[in-house]
Amino acid sequence: MRTIRLFSLCAAVGLLAACGGGGGDDPAPPSQPVTFAMRTETGGAEQEFRYSTTSPEFIARARAQLLLPVANRKTFPAGAIAAGNGGVNLNWGWHFTDLSLVEAAIELCDGSPAMVQADLGYWLNTVKRFCPWSGYVHSEVAADTTQRDLAIGQTREIASLKISIELRDIVDNRCPAAAICVSAGHAEAQLWVRIGGQAAQPLTLTLGAGARDRQATLGGLRFTLDSLSPYPVNDPIPKAQYRASVTVGRV
Repeated sequence: MRTIRLFSLCAAVGLLAACGGGGGDDPAPPSQPVTFAMRTETGGAEQEFRYSTTSPEFIARARAQLLLPVANRKTFPAGAIAAGNGGVNLNWGWHFTDLSLVEAAIELCDGSPAMVQADLGYWLNTVKRFCPWSGYVHSEVAADTTQRDLAIGQTREIASLKISIELRDIVDNRCPAAAICVSAGHAEAQLWVRIGGQAAQPLTLTLGAGARDRQATLGGLRFTLDSLSPYPVNDPIPKAQYRASVTVGRV
């Protein structure tokens, strides 16, 4: 369990959104909303709740959390709520109208998704916010079957196929651009794939391996490693810099 977070100054003055702020120029917003699934430490999939946004700041902050082990995802969701699922929040009778990832919030809005659902009138009309202290960003939910810019440690859910994929590791034996090699070599992307409610299974995709290039099948689905960047030039590339593009389709 995480250490209980105390009410902080930023919550006291109503600046929850500012707690997760950052400097620098804001990137252009994505053309389509990005959806994130969140869970609580004490609840499983039945306590999952979701939020969809085009905010570049929130998307960047949530994706940064997904690069960390679950135990190290110390920020939790906090935001205003309204009636209905908002078209994204699964079967819950409420949804976030705005959301921040924070490190502290008042105890009044702490709870679980089920607690909110069980007493909607109180939460919607009196509390008006939801900030589960044990909440964390669980995964990114993708509408497209092509997962771009997938970093090591990130998990993506593909709702249309009811699967989740995690990029566990990269093995890059490609010949550096500035070198002379006997062979061009190839790269591997090691995935962890969960289909429906089944146990997760390992899966390795290759790029530049001739007849074995790019794809593998599992559970009636074909997985293709479309690209892996950056391409090695001289020195080994730190694994945190790799980004993979993976497409999933039915066989």
